[in-house]
Amino acid sequence: MSRVLRCVIVEDEKLQALVLEKLLKELGVKVESIAMNAREAVEVINSVKPDVVFLDINLGDADGFYVLEQVSHKPYVVFTTAYSEYALKAFEVYAIDYIVKPVTRERIAKTIERLRNLLEKSDESFEERLQEQVRRALERLREEFFGLKRPRFSVEIGDEVVFLDPSDILYIEAFEHGARIATKSAEYISKTPLKELEEQLSSEGLGQFVRVHRSYLVNMDHVRKISRNYFGTVALVLSNDKTIPVGRSYRKVLDEYFS
Repeated sequence: MSRVLRCVIVEDEKLQALVLEKLLKELGVKVESIAMNAREAVEVINSVKPDVVFLDINLGDADGFYVLEQVSHKPYVVFTTAYSEYALKAFEVYAIDYIVKPVTRERIAKTIERLRNLLEKSDESFEERLQEQVRRALERLREEFFGLKRPRFSVEIGDEVVFLDPSDILYIEAFEHGARIATKSAEYISKTPLKELEEQLSSEGLGQFVRVHRSYLVNMDHVRKISRNYFGTVALVLSNDKTIPVGRSYRKVLDEYFS
């Protein structure tokens, strides 16, 4: 039986950190700590000495590359970020993987499997294992960012089928007999009911979408905060400042998502 992987998450968005923590725990990884900024990350990594760090790049007070320059303990590094333009630089500092958000269970599971294989190869030096992983990671990079393997969500809009990037979708709202799909840059009206779109996203493993109201399906990667008023009404505030109500019967689903 392989030993338990120990990790530290470095992520300045609390909701993103909780989502990643949940996925890692489901995959049998022990999350030792979550650091919310670069300074805290350096202290935690040197203190905890994890096997691997899941490291965001944009941390507010500094970036993930600064963290790697400052730490004395050198764990394996997996970058998790919303930006693909840092990928080549990430591999220059010997990151073994680079995951573009939204992080899916399937994607993170592949990374964990590679990490476990690395740690079991005790007959090879740390440097040899890193070099091999970097080579393989670069191959995946070519496939994911320069090939045709980016996830796409096909939606029937009028007489056309439109392909959307799931990570761009903010929320989907029930609208008349179909649904309104709100993305970062546009809105689409589909004649496909909300329930069918929800089932499609779930079955294809596309993103972190949660039904929080009978009329709303939300991409949790775009949730900026959870608000509650004097009367106990709960709502989600998205990255575009859109407020989505949370139905009373759906609060348990939201609680389970973050548990």
